[in-house]
Amino acid sequence: MFSSLISGLWPFFVFIIVILVLLTVVSQKLKGRKSVLSENTPNKDYRYISTGFLFTPTEIQFLKVLESIAGNRFNVYGKVRISDLLKPDVNKWEKGSNWHKMFSQICQKHVDYVLTDNDYNVLCAIELNDPSHDEPRRIRRDNLVDDAFKSAGLPLLWIKAESEYLEEEISKLIAEVITSPSSD
Repeated sequence: MFSSLISGLWPFFVFIIVILVLLTVVSQKLKGRKSVLSENTPNKDYRYISTGFLFTPTEIQFLKVLESIAGNRFNVYGKVRISDLLKPDVNKWEKGSNWHKMFSQICQKHVDYVLTDNDYNVLCAIELNDPSHDEPRRIRRDNLVDDAFKSAGLPLLWIKAESEYLEEEISKLIAEVITSPSSD
């Protein structure tokens, strides 16, 4: 009778053993991993606070002008990384191509605004020049950015920061760069 009871329960014992083996394997794998909570806990050596804003008051003022000009004909984006717009025109994998050097010159820089058509094709980039652009370091940066955009054939419009803007003037400047033959 005992043997018939055991022979009837053997599938149950096999099931229990398989479950125990699986639990052991899973627990061993989890021991080697950090918990999700510890991965998301900030490093105590690095502390940050929110700036609370994306644009300066001057940039917001100009952005409103751009948005008014764009209407539903264009899209306006702010603070776009240059490396999202341009890439080195060399083979990344070819030895001596300087791809990484070229990329590193643009990867941590951004332009103030980008205009796209409604299919998200880039029409032009816009830099709003405040007095900081007169500093030697910024002049070097601006020259590099200007050269990069020229070599890519992508229009880059430089606008001097003002206390107010005439929409007609800004609209005309934009129209000139996005309809010029060099932007095709």
